[in-house]
Amino acid sequence: MDWVEGGVLAHRLPFGAMVFMETLNRRFEKQDEKLAEMHGKYDEATNRLGNVESRLGNVESRLGNVESRLGNVENRLDKVEVQVKKIENRLDKIEGRLDRMEVRLDATATKAELHQAIAAQTWRMITAATALVAATYYIARNVH
Repeated sequence: MDWVEGGVLAHRLPFGAMVFMETLNRRFEKQDEKLAEMHGKYDEATNRLGNVESRLGNVESRLGNVESRLGNVENRLDKVEVQVKKIENRLDKIEGRLDRMEVRLDATATKAELHQAIAAQTWRMITAATALVAATYYIARNVH
């Protein structure tokens, strides 16, 4: 209710008091407008804060998912590292076997060397057989 114009105290106050009351009334109206504006800004800030808190909750949830996935990846990585160590051990054993086989192969004859040795032995046998046949023929012809 308006205090100055037609209000409760309008007919009882002197003019100076009425001017003072009118000035106060205008100031309070300005303060009320500012207060309403401040309430609006406060409500807007509260809404924004709610949005930020909601987003933060989403980020925290996603971070939790990422952390759990990271834990799974770390477990899988540990398993892979164990498998790699097993493979390295197997590879070391295989390399040792290959080294021993290489030494054996260096000591054994190759296929070409075997063919050459067999051919040489065959010609020696043919030569010896021919010599025996010739000696037998000579003995049979000339010794009576």
